[in-house]
Amino acid sequence: MANLFIKHLLLGSAMCAGSALLLTSCIDDSYDVNKIDLTMKLGSEGLSAPLGNTEKIYLDDILSVDESVKLDANNLYYLVEDGTTHFSVKVDQVNTTFNDTHMSMNYEVVNYEKVREQLAAEGINVPAGTPLPIAANFVTEEAEAEGNQSIDFKIENINDVSFVESIAVTPTPITLKLYKENSSSNVALGIRTVKGLTIKIPKVLHVGGYDKTKWELTEATGNATHHVLKQKGTLTLNNVAEVDLCNLSLDRVDLNRSIRSKEIELSGNEANIALAGKVTFGNYSNRQFEMHEGDYASVRLDIKVGNNNRLTANTVTGKFCPSINPTVNDINIAESLPDFLKDDEVRIAASNPTLRFTSDMTNIPVGINLSGDLTSVYTNASDNKSVSLPATSMEAKQNNTVYYYQGAAPYDPEGERVATDQAKVTNLSSLIEKLPESIKVDLSNRKVNVQDKLYTIELGRNYEANAAYSVFVPFEFNGGLTIVYNDSTSSMHDDLKDLKSNGTLTVTANVLNTIPLGLVIGLEARDVNGDVIPGITFTKEATAEAGDGINEKASALTLTAKLTHEDDLSKIDRIHFKVRAESGSNANYNLVSTQYLKLNDIKVRVEGGVIADFN
Repeated sequence: MANLFIKHLLLGSAMCAGSALLLTSCIDDSYDVNKIDLTMKLGSEGLSAPLGNTEKIYLDDILSVDESVKLDANNLYYLVEDGTTHFSVKVDQVNTTFNDTHMSMNYEVVNYEKVREQLAAEGINVPAGTPLPIAANFVTEEAEAEGNQSIDFKIENINDVSFVESIAVTPTPITLKLYKENSSSNVALGIRTVKGLTIKIPKVLHVGGYDKTKWELTEATGNATHHVLKQKGTLTLNNVAEVDLCNLSLDRVDLNRSIRSKEIELSGNEANIALAGKVTFGNYSNRQFEMHEGDYASVRLDIKVGNNNRLTANTVTGKFCPSINPTVNDINIAESLPDFLKDDEVRIAASNPTLRFTSDMTNIPVGINLSGDLTSVYTNASDNKSVSLPATSMEAKQNNTVYYYQGAAPYDPEGERVATDQAKVTNLSSLIEKLPESIKVDLSNRKVNVQDKLYTIELGRNYEANAAYSVFVPFEFNGGLTIVYNDSTSSMHDDLKDLKSNGTLTVTANVLNTIPLGLVIGLEARDVNGDVIPGITFTKEATAEAGDGINEKASALTLTAKLTHEDDLSKIDRIHFKVRAESGSNANYNLVSTQYLKLNDIKVRVEGGVIADFN
């Protein structure tokens, strides 16, 4: 604005014309110029010169576009500051043990009395209490076998998990093994046949990998507490002491429970495993022996877990509460502000500041809740202001955009994106009404947390994502906007160094303004060192009324400077000016680069006379 405004007002003035007039005067070479008094008074009433009209001075000439102030596709000015952050999600490994289980039957499958009754039915009557003769080819009748036992299953070191639906484990072999369990070694009865076995397995254990030609599995659903494994056909053996009934593979633990401590231990009915079926025994000694009162033959079911009784947990499906504390760099405002926004008088009464968060979460398997506290930081800490951002959500396995905004809809100079979530914050503009040194972004203390939904994550894996955030402040305002623009003319010292005056310097013009800001212009005269010249005082500020953004508003402009000492005029190197621009009403206006200021009928006058001293 200086080069288009003040320079035109001063550098093209009649003062320069006066200098040119003297330089074209005739001088006789026979005279000693050192003895000639080269002092001349130019105009007893002072000098006055019309300078004509300026071209339109567009807002684009006043507000420079740089890394902080930009123009969008609609030529609307906006202030932008950016930052980045990083966050990670990790849930530690858990320790899971499943110890071998030994299940004895609830009662004796075959005992002295049952065998005595069987022998009697075959015509061999033996008095009670008398030893029973067991032939070499003896086979017992089918007898019911029933048993149940609690399994020893435990998960420890559960961290950052509030609810576990299931844990997927590396497939772990489980063998169901049946052993004979007799009263003494004298009872030479081994397992002959096994028929109609039903094994109830706790619902928490998801198994597979069994021989489907010999077994069928009915998985628990609804309120059922156990899977049911049923034997197909009859298993015929050779009076053995042990047999592998079934080989299974455990690949998942279904828990469906909240975590109130850091461990889970199964108990009660959910930990109970049961067996029921029919078994026969045969004499494995191939010779006759005697069975005495109190003798019996039974079976025991053993559950043997591979991998040294440890389950390797790979993923957990559940709800998670890991601590997520992103490190967030402050948004430096003052560092990159253009000059017209650095003055202490600047106020930004923005109607729709917008904060945009973006994050690529395509590799993150959990959704994130995002909230935070923003604090504008000033040199004087008592000026600091804070705004809390309400919770929004960023979804798993996708790119996310979240907006916080104050107006009717988010402002995004790059084009409003499809938002994952957004929230209106009515006091967001309070952070930048007076532009701060920086804005501190606080996302700590669980302001970033995993959504309360079921997700599946790998234990021990560190999931990482980068996030970017941008503060957009469109120059849309509802009154109260103040910006300050400072600049200087080009050097005028060579033109003014031989001139003196103790009068006044007056600049007048008619201003046509479409910019929706009232322009208040003040001037200072500065010397070659950049210091204000004490003897020159500008007694008035010039005011140009605000336009409406489209139509011109006419104002008369007058700038007056008092020249206290006659040689002050010769000291002037530059005219420094400050333009304070203020919105003049509460109407909603935008600043766009095509709005302009135009000056017509510009005149400069030095009243009180001008002395040109070329001695």
